[in-house]
Amino acid sequence: MAANLPGVGGGVNAGLRGQGRPVQGRMTTEPFPGMPAAGAGQSGPAGDGGLVAGPAYPVYAHCLEEPGHGAASFPEAPTMPTMSHTASTAVPAGRKRFHLLLGALLLQLVVSPFLVEPGAVFLQDVLFLIILLAALGIVRQSRLYRPICLLTGLCVCALAAKYVIGFERIDGVVDLLGAAVVLLTAVEVARYLVRQQAVDLDTVLGGLCVYLFIGALWYLLYALAYHLDPAAFAFTVHGDHPAPPRADRLLFFFSYISLLTTGYGDIVPISPVTQTLAVLEGIAGQFYIVFFMARLVGLHVAKKA
Repeated sequence: MAANLPGVGGGVNAGLRGQGRPVQGRMTTEPFPGMPAAGAGQSGPAGDGGLVAGPAYPVYAHCLEEPGHGAASFPEAPTMPTMSHTASTAVPAGRKRFHLLLGALLLQLVVSPFLVEPGAVFLQDVLFLIILLAALGIVRQSRLYRPICLLTGLCVCALAAKYVIGFERIDGVVDLLGAAVVLLTAVEVARYLVRQQAVDLDTVLGGLCVYLFIGALWYLLYALAYHLDPAAFAFTVHGDHPAPPRADRLLFFFSYISLLTTGYGDIVPISPVTQTLAVLEGIAGQFYIVFFMARLVGLHVAKKA
């Protein structure tokens, strides 16, 4: 049963006239196909030409075609924007972001034992700069980019001044600035790995970079402690107080041996500071392996489920 609704129809016509679409029609309380009729199974007061109370859901109304006017056309409802389920990360989302950094770390790990005089110090500094620049490229969209960039610039300036002022005056500053850059980069990459929801090659390479960063960080701390106190380590079979290039190479070896908790006894930490650093490095390496493997397994199981 249709009922003329001047008020409603007038409102519709007025709204459509505002859009340049004059429409005249009759409104009906008949529901859409498949919906129960208004007031079915219910009773309610009906006023003068009023509507009978319907069910709990709203009564649907639609415009009927009037002779000579054609069907009413309503503007299409705007499409709602969809939300993306991709989580935003501080580290850029492109692929192969860790390849250069991992390559630089592995290059230093393989080449450093063979760097001997002449030119060993210069080559070690070049490898160190490559690692710092690769780390800077990793965090270029991170909130820590500016402090890491500033520290990297200061480290480059310190390395340039190293050959002018002398080794003993500037080596400690270079080690301290480099340790700060490595630490901040490792923290940012670790935060990125924690936010990942799937296991892929990029996740594995990032985890390896963090693990090698731990060894590089402790190497810089060992070198800083040795420059401040030459008696902090006993090099036993390697001789007492080796020259800086050879001492750096031995401390680099000692750092990764401690990270792997292997230990051969040829390099022994003597001072309380270096002994504490060695213990902390062994704990950090073991805890990181446990955490990283648990994270990979958890993501793999979650993906299969």
